Amino acid sequence: PSGPESSVPGSPEEVLQQAQESLASAMAAGVKRIRCDILIPGLNPILENRFPFDEQLLFGVAFQLAETFPTLKTKMLFESAGTAASAQAFYARQRGSPPPPHITLG
Repeated sequence: PSGPESSVPGSPEEVLQQAQESLASAMAAGVKRIRCDILIPGLNPILENRFPFDEQLLFGVAFQLAETFPTLKTKMLFESAGTAASAQAFYARQRGSPPPPHITLG
């Protein structure tokens, strides 16, 4: 397909793959500071109604991206302190430990 929807990932796995490739490309180009926005339904009309909002899925994708480059300091920013605390609790439930020292939440 062509148009704006042709670049919209069709699954959460595609979102993760696309983001990992983009981050790796930016790092290879020498970019020192990288921002990665994950657009979720409600924020992007192209995605609306394709994926129901799932905070756990968002946390999973965010942590997988942060863990892609374990030698980099990563600060994950969320919309509120409560959401950041929920993300930290999600990580602890999934991995059985707090996030590694190179990942901070805010």
